[in-house]
Amino acid sequence: MKGSNIKSKMGRFTYSACALFFAGGLLVSCEDELLTGMPSWLGSSIYEELEKRGNYKTMLELINDKDVSTVDGNGETEYARTLRLTGSKTLFVANDDAFTRFFQNNVWGAKSYSDLTPSQKKLLFNSSMINSAYLIELMSSTPGDNPAPGTVIRRSSSLNLYDTIPQLRASDMPDNEYWLYYRSKYSDAATGGMTVFRDNTTAPMVHFLSAYMSNKSITNDDLKFLTNGACDNTSESYINGQRLVERDITCQNGYIQVLENVMNPLTNMAEAIHNDGELSTFSKMLDRFAVPVYNEGLSNTVGVDSAFVWRYLNNGFDANVNGTNNALLTYKNVDYDAANVLSYDPGWNQYQNGSSNTPMSEDMAVIVAPTDAAFERYFQSGGGAALIDRYKYIDSIPNHIIVNMLDNFMKYSLVATVPSKFSSVMNTAQLEMGLSVGEPGGQTGIGSCLMANNGVVYKSNEVYNIPEYQSVAFPASLNDNDRNTKTDIMRYIINELDYQAYLNSMESMFLFILPTDEALKNYVDPVDYHKNQPTITEFYYDYSPSLTGSRIKCKRYNATKNADGTLTRGTEITNPWKNGSTESDYVTNRLKDILENSIIVQDKSATTSTGKSVWVTKGGCPVILEGTGANIRITTPYRKELADQNSSNSPYELKVREVEGYYNMGQNPDGNGETFIVDMEPVMSASKSVSTLLKELATKDNRYSEFSNMVENSTLVSQFYNITTSGSSSTGTAKTISNGLTLSVMENYNYTVYAPPTTEIEKMYENNLLPDWRDVIELEDKLDEIENSNPEEAARLEVQIDSMNTLINNFIRYHIQNSAVYQTAPASSGTYETSYMGGSRFATLTVSNSGQAGSGSIVITCNDANKMEIEGEAPRKVLDGNYFAREYRFRSGVSSSDGSASGPIACTDIESATRIFNSSTAVVHLIDKPLLYTKELSDAYNEISGN
Repeated sequence: MKGSNIKSKMGRFTYSACALFFAGGLLVSCEDELLTGMPSWLGSSIYEELEKRGNYKTMLELINDKDVSTVDGNGETEYARTLRLTGSKTLFVANDDAFTRFFQNNVWGAKSYSDLTPSQKKLLFNSSMINSAYLIELMSSTPGDNPAPGTVIRRSSSLNLYDTIPQLRASDMPDNEYWLYYRSKYSDAATGGMTVFRDNTTAPMVHFLSAYMSNKSITNDDLKFLTNGACDNTSESYINGQRLVERDITCQNGYIQVLENVMNPLTNMAEAIHNDGELSTFSKMLDRFAVPVYNEGLSNTVGVDSAFVWRYLNNGFDANVNGTNNALLTYKNVDYDAANVLSYDPGWNQYQNGSSNTPMSEDMAVIVAPTDAAFERYFQSGGGAALIDRYKYIDSIPNHIIVNMLDNFMKYSLVATVPSKFSSVMNTAQLEMGLSVGEPGGQTGIGSCLMANNGVVYKSNEVYNIPEYQSVAFPASLNDNDRNTKTDIMRYIINELDYQAYLNSMESMFLFILPTDEALKNYVDPVDYHKNQPTITEFYYDYSPSLTGSRIKCKRYNATKNADGTLTRGTEITNPWKNGSTESDYVTNRLKDILENSIIVQDKSATTSTGKSVWVTKGGCPVILEGTGANIRITTPYRKELADQNSSNSPYELKVREVEGYYNMGQNPDGNGETFIVDMEPVMSASKSVSTLLKELATKDNRYSEFSNMVENSTLVSQFYNITTSGSSSTGTAKTISNGLTLSVMENYNYTVYAPPTTEIEKMYENNLLPDWRDVIELEDKLDEIENSNPEEAARLEVQIDSMNTLINNFIRYHIQNSAVYQTAPASSGTYETSYMGGSRFATLTVSNSGQAGSGSIVITCNDANKMEIEGEAPRKVLDGNYFAREYRFRSGVSSSDGSASGPIACTDIESATRIFNSSTAVVHLIDKPLLYTKELSDAYNEISGN
C-alpha cells in the first residue's frame, strides 16, 4: 500500500475529527509492520522527534516546564506525557536559532528563557498547538463530512482563557466615564488590581494557506502588503505571520509543522492598536467606547470577587460563539443609540462578520487606523480643522462625531479589503474610499500592517475623506451648550430613520433646512389643525441616563385658532394618546414628515439665487428661498398660506426666515450642498386641500369660482377613502379620512392644477361643449323621485348621468397635471401626463416655464391622444399662480396596524384621526382659457370664442 493512499485515508479521519491512526495496529504497511507493527514512513512521537532532531531544546523546555502544564507524581508535565505517548496534535515549532533571534527582539523584552513569565510561556506554547492532527493542506478546509477546501483562515489553538489573568490599575484603564469609579478604586499606588480580561473568548490562530489565498483571490502583492514584506508567495504557508519552512512531519501522535521564526501569539485588533506607539490617537478614540462588563462565570472560575471583560459598545449583528448577539447597546441599565457606538467590538477575539453571516473561521475584520502624524496633519490643516476650530481639542469632539469617523475605518471583511480589491472598498456613502498602498512614515496610503487574531490593522499615513463630515447633515452633529442652537432631535431622527446614507450621498447636491431643538417646540400638527381643537406639539430630547427606547419625546398643547389662521398655545394635554395612538408612533410619523420636507435635492449645476425661487423638498413640499448663503430668506407653504389668506406679506412670510446658522458643505472638499439652520419653527406644509384652496381663491376672485364649484360637486372628490391592506392571514379595509374634500386622482405625488376662468367655462356650458354640474344634480334629484316607480326611465337617467359625469371628470382631469411646475422655479420645459386617460394612455400637456414670476411665465400647449400639439389651439397662459395645497390621508391607531391581519383602526371622522398615512402636494395656477384634449373640442371652442 502506498504512503499517498494512507495519507488520503488519514485526511478523511481528520475531516471527521477522529484520531488519526493511534489505536495500535489500525493502519498497517509493508515490511516494518511485520517486525514493529508500525509502517516505515511513520515517525516516532512528537516529543521524541523533537529530541531526535537536537535543535529544538527551547521547545522541549516549554513542553517540560511546570509553569506551562501540570506535573504528575513522576515529575512529568502533562504536555510532555501527551506529546510523548498519546494524543492527536498539530504542533508548530521553531528551532533554537529562531529562539535566539526571538530573545534579541520580542514584544515582552525578554532576553532569555528565564526572563519569560509563566503567562508568557503559556501563551507561547499553547498558541502554537492545535488539539487535532492536521496536514497543512487540510487546515484551510471546513470540518465535517463535506469539507469545503480553501475556506478557513482562523481556527482555535490550545490557548486557554486563563493562561493569563490580567490585573489593571488606573493608568491601564481607559479615561472615560465608565471606568471612573475603578480608576479611583485601583490607583497605581494601590495594592492589587482590577481583574479585567481583554475578551472572554479564546484567541484563534491565523493561517494564510495556499488553498485559501487562491480561493479568496488574495495575490502575492496582497500577502506582501499584509505581512509588511515578510511573505510574498501565496504558494507557501504562513502561520500567525511566520513562514512555514518544513511541513507535515508525520509522527505517531500527530504532525509537526516547522516555522522560520518563533510564532508570536496574536492579540486582537484593539490590543494591537493600544500597544502601538504610533496609534495612540486612534486608540484613545476607540477607548471612548470601552466599558468594563462584570462576568460572574469568570469571577467564579478565577476565584475573585469581581472579574470583568473589557468590551466595546457596539451595534454589530455579529453572533458570538454561543450563537447569541454580540452587540452591546446597554450598559449599567442605559440604552445607547446605535448610531453612537462602534460598528463591531474590535476586542472580540472570535469576531464574526454578522453583515454576511460569515463564520469566525472564514474571514476576519480590518481597521484602517491613521497614525498620530496623519491625525496631526488632518486636524491642523486638513478636513478636521473645522472641528478643532469649534472644539479646540480632539478629546473635546463629541462621541457621536468621532463614531462617524470610526464607522468609515472599521471594515467587516479582510478578504474584501486587500489591496487588489481596494477599488471596491466603499465608505459609508457607498463611494470608493480611495485606499492605496504607501510607505511606512509617508504621508499617503497605508504604510504598514499589524496582524491580529481577529483582523488586520492598516496603519494609514492619511485620514481618508469621511462622508459624514462633508454632508449637509453634519451641522446637525455640531452641537454646543447653547440650547438655542442644539440640533440633537434632528441628528437622532436622521439616524433613527436611516437617512444618514441618503444625506451623505455625494452623487447629489442638497439644500437642507435644519430646525433646531428650539424650533421643534413650535410644530403645528397637520392632523389636529382640521379638528375642533387644533394643537401645537413640542418635541424634545430626553437626556435621562437610564432611558430605554427612543430619546425623542413630545408634549402636546391645545391651541386657539386666531382670526388670521395662526395658533396660540394653550394648556398641555394630559393624555393625548387616544384612538390607538402612541407617543413613539406619533414622534416617528411627524418627524419623518418634517425631515422629508426639510431636504431639497438640487441639480449640481443649480444654485440658490438672489431672487425668489421655489424649490421642492423630498416630501414634495415647495419652499421659497430668497437671497444666498447666510442671508437666505425662507418662506414655507404654511406661512405663505397665512400670508395669502390675509392678503399680506407680513408677519407671516418672516416667521421662519431668520437663519441662525449657515454651512456651505461644498467648501469642504467634495461636500454635497448647503445647510440652513432655523430656530423659529420647522418647515410646515400647506394645510388646505385643492378643493378648499380653490374655494378660498374663488371667494377672493369670483372670476375663477366656477371651476371650484365644478370640482367640489364632481364625483372625483371625497373625504373618506377605503384603503385595502393585506395582513398576514386576511385582508381588511379601513376608512382613511382627508383634510376636507380631496381629489381621488391624487395619489401620493405632486401635481399642478390649472384653474380656467368662469366666463370661459360658462361659454362651454351654453354651447353644450361641457355638461353643467347643476344639470347633473337636477337629474340625480329626478332619479331619486322615480327610481322605484319607473325603472325604465330610471335606467335611462343613470346612463345619462354617468355620461355627463364622465365628461365633467375628463375636463377636470385634463386640468390636473401629474407633476408640479412652479413659477419662479428653475426654468424648465417638458411634456407631462395629466390625470385624463385618452384612449389607452394618459393625455399630455407641453409646458414651458421661464422661471420668472407674473403673467405668461408659464405657457401650456394642449396635445392630442398621440401626444401631438392640437393644431389651431392657441397656447394657454398662467396669469397668476403658486398657490400651494396639500391633500392628506389620515388614519387612526399606529403605523404597525396597517399590515396587521385585522387591518388599521377605522377612521370614521376627523376627530378620530391620529397620523399621516400619505399625502399629495399640488400647486394651483390660474389660467386664461380652458385646456382641451381633442381636436374636435378645440375647434368647437375656438368657433364660439372667436379664436
